[in-house]
Amino acid sequence: MIYNNIITEDFISKYWQKKPFLFERNATATSLINSSPLSIATVIDLLQKEEVESRVVFTEGDPQELNFDVLEGPFDFEELKSIEETLYTYLIQDINQEFFEIDAYYNMFSGLSAWQQANVMVSYSNAGGSVGPHRDRYDVFLWQIQGERKWYLENDKRPNNVESKYDDLEILEDFKKDKELILKTGDILYIPPNVAHWGISQSESLSLSFAFRRPSVYDFFMYMISEEIEGELENDELFPAPELYGNYNNSNVNEIKRVYSDKIIELLEKKLESLKSKIHTSKSQNMLASYLGEESQVTDAYDNLPLDDSMILKSTLVYFPGIRVSYTVEKEGVVLFAGFEKFNINADVPLAEFLCKNKQFSVSQLLKVSSIESSDKYYIELCKQFIIAGVCFLK
Repeated sequence: MIYNNIITEDFISKYWQKKPFLFERNATATSLINSSPLSIATVIDLLQKEEVESRVVFTEGDPQELNFDVLEGPFDFEELKSIEETLYTYLIQDINQEFFEIDAYYNMFSGLSAWQQANVMVSYSNAGGSVGPHRDRYDVFLWQIQGERKWYLENDKRPNNVESKYDDLEILEDFKKDKELILKTGDILYIPPNVAHWGISQSESLSLSFAFRRPSVYDFFMYMISEEIEGELENDELFPAPELYGNYNNSNVNEIKRVYSDKIIELLEKKLESLKSKIHTSKSQNMLASYLGEESQVTDAYDNLPLDDSMILKSTLVYFPGIRVSYTVEKEGVVLFAGFEKFNINADVPLAEFLCKNKQFSVSQLLKVSSIESSDKYYIELCKQFIIAGVCFLK
């Protein structure tokens, strides 16, 4: 299956992180619909499964009145029948965990860093179904698989703090319909973070939402601190005795004096300076890549050894959904980070880019894209490492 990248330099410069963009009748997206494992019948089957995270947003009145209810799945047959009497939208999270073929659709966006890939959600609505006006804190590509959906968009981005009368939905009661468009089968709508949007199905409708998320600066900061101080806890110093700071007086011995708090702050500043001096450029690259890998949803490592060389040569390797992949260029060569693991792949940037941009690959493909001449054996061993680490499986 060919997944042509739809992300261009023009898109990055004009729209990415800035404003919505419609990929109208995208040829790649349209051609993939015919081979998609997703159908309305498949969605209804998944809604009844305990292990699938699903919910329904529905209203019995006019959607414009913004009176929505939310029910969490799974749903039995009788519940599905009763909800049919309303205007509804079913949502299934992590549909790419159920179908590896859907996870591979992320290859359409290979012009974006692969480690930003978060999850794919499926949305199934009847005519008039909606989840109300809202905004997301991440980038999303909305791919219309079946039917039509009308979208209203606001011109300006919203602040991060949003108040809503719903616990489970961030409904924007002051939403402004600045723009309007119809998403038809094969269309993809890109919406940046914090741009409010509201989709209303015009017919029975099926769509996929591809989320691209980045970690928070605070979370990475705390990760870096925990990594750096892990080996220093045994040598950590305690607070000094407060009685030795300021003029000692038995009548106010329990007062926390300013001179004492200043001393504690001074000690903290020394710790921060020490941390800052340790985190130089090359180490921060490595630490960031490791952190992004730890954000992956990693499966259990492969334990059915040995792996047959001929089997690997004949097969396709597929990343498990949720694996985040990136690489760094070090003095010693290129290091690929996938899941919790890292792999040395010589000084081979083209190979690293290929492994980040493609959800599945074969030994013959690795041989073609590599910038370094190596034998089949080298790539077979690399593939074995991926499988043993629980990063890939054989197809």
